[in-house]
Amino acid sequence: MVHKTFEERFWEKVKTSKSNECWEWQGSKIRDGYGHIRDKEQKYQMAHRISWQLFNGEIPNGLWVLHKCDNPSCVNPNHLEIGTASKNTLDAYKRGRMNKKGEKNSLAKLTVITVQEIKKLYKNYDLTQKRLAKKFGIGQSAISRIVNNKRWTHI
Repeated sequence: MVHKTFEERFWEKVKTSKSNECWEWQGSKIRDGYGHIRDKEQKYQMAHRISWQLFNGEIPNGLWVLHKCDNPSCVNPNHLEIGTASKNTLDAYKRGRMNKKGEKNSLAKLTVITVQEIKKLYKNYDLTQKRLAKKFGIGQSAISRIVNNKRWTHI
């Protein structure tokens, strides 16, 4: 049985294009869409970081590999750059990725329909916040913020 190298396994999971478009990671991804792959020690490595290293060498300590294309699954080295965490956050704000509301936020656990149901049940059926929290699998404080218009205020 011939074992593939890490680099061979990596490239099997990349859909490249001949143009300068994004090279889409086809392997497993984390919730935000960033690709990842296990290395020879079975530790997960971020695909865009591996791509950077294959084309450019080691990533300097304390620096990040940032996407210029705003596509987390892209591993095209021409779309990647080295930068700081602060630069990444500033870019995210400038590009509108940090202020997404509701289910457009990748960390949202609820949907618009669920929030509407929570508000309706709280208002019309006098259910406690604790009971609603249990029903929807979230904390009572999250329910409180919803019914008191501190979160999901756009609904």
